[in-house]
Amino acid sequence: MDFKNISLKKKVGAAVLLAAMAGSLYSSTALFENVPAGYICVIQSPLSGKLTIHTEPGLKVQLFGIVTYYPRSGVLEFNQPVDPNDPSQVSAYKAEEDDALKITFNDGGEAWISGSIRYDYPLEQEKIKTLHKMFSTHNNVMKGLIEKTVERSIYMSGPLMSSIESFMSRRAELPKLIEDQARNGLYDVVTKDVRMEDEFTKEVKMVKVAEPIRDTGSPGGLQRQEESVLTKYGMSLSNFTTNNISYSPKVQQRVDALFAAASDIQVATLNAKKAEQDRKTSEEKGKAEATEAEWKAKTSAAEETENARKIAEIQKIEAQRDKDVAIIEANKKREVAEQEKVTASLYRDAQLLRAEADATYKRKMMEADGALSQKLEAYKHSVDRFASAMENYKGNWVPQVVTGASAGQSNNAAMSMMEFLSLKAARDLSLELGAGDK
Repeated sequence: MDFKNISLKKKVGAAVLLAAMAGSLYSSTALFENVPAGYICVIQSPLSGKLTIHTEPGLKVQLFGIVTYYPRSGVLEFNQPVDPNDPSQVSAYKAEEDDALKITFNDGGEAWISGSIRYDYPLEQEKIKTLHKMFSTHNNVMKGLIEKTVERSIYMSGPLMSSIESFMSRRAELPKLIEDQARNGLYDVVTKDVRMEDEFTKEVKMVKVAEPIRDTGSPGGLQRQEESVLTKYGMSLSNFTTNNISYSPKVQQRVDALFAAASDIQVATLNAKKAEQDRKTSEEKGKAEATEAEWKAKTSAAEETENARKIAEIQKIEAQRDKDVAIIEANKKREVAEQEKVTASLYRDAQLLRAEADATYKRKMMEADGALSQKLEAYKHSVDRFASAMENYKGNWVPQVVTGASAGQSNNAAMSMMEFLSLKAARDLSLELGAGDK
């Protein structure tokens, strides 16, 4: 018999048995708990009731204890899928699906708020134990702590404003007031009678209004009725948001009427502003046109003045040019006249010299021949005249009666006259013409 092999087989069998037992123990949900991420695990001992808190994920020892889970963080939503005040949605409205939270304002108007708020569980061991001992489950925490805190905060925020203010001027402020009271406690308020003007009639009336009491030592500078119950359990709320505020029919009618009136006022105001703007535009346009016309007139006058100045300058230049031309022409004429004068003087001198020379020449010639040529010319002229006279004589050249004439004497009177005249001319010309001259 091989004892060595038998011993080895026993050891292997024991190891397999132990592994099977360990696997069975591990797989048993009553012995171990695998805590997922994002959760807080509270395990209550089945014998002593001791609470063991696990805030980190991983495998934890349960030992048949009671396990309770709480989420580290989550979001409370309170929505109204269908608006019951909308006639078109009434048929689809189901009350069991309506989680919106009611709010009543200081003027009696009602509304339902839909939205959400974030909550965070504490991680301190003692805070978790206190919370677990009080509520035992997450559902109880939501119903008995978080929802109630938010409801009270919404309820106490209503008296701080009117329904019309929540719709218009203070709409963005409302979520801040709700979140602040949910986180830090409800406001300690004082009620005052305040004169307010009616939105429609414009009548001034007395209205009771709740105002928070100021306290610099309190959270947010406002006095609180009590510390927030969430602080006791270490929980915190944040990021409160609203996605809808559904007003009651009466409030909605007032809102619609006021909105229509405001719209009419705005339209009228815009029209008035437009008319005023049109008037200003027209006035500015008129001023611009007047200014443009004025500048055009000034420009035209300036242009005319400049043109006149240019014309005067041109005329002045032309006058100076004409003057210069006249001076040049006068100088030219003067120079020409002076030149002509010099020429005439020279011509005169030349003519005088020529005449003097001719006279001297003629005188010398006459002195040389006794002016015979001239005398002959004159004599010839005289004879020609005598001949012409005789030619034109119409009387009797021969006497009709001859008496006692000497022998050989001529009785021709004409010839005698011609001889007489010739002799006279010759004598006047200092010519000696004898009958015997050859």
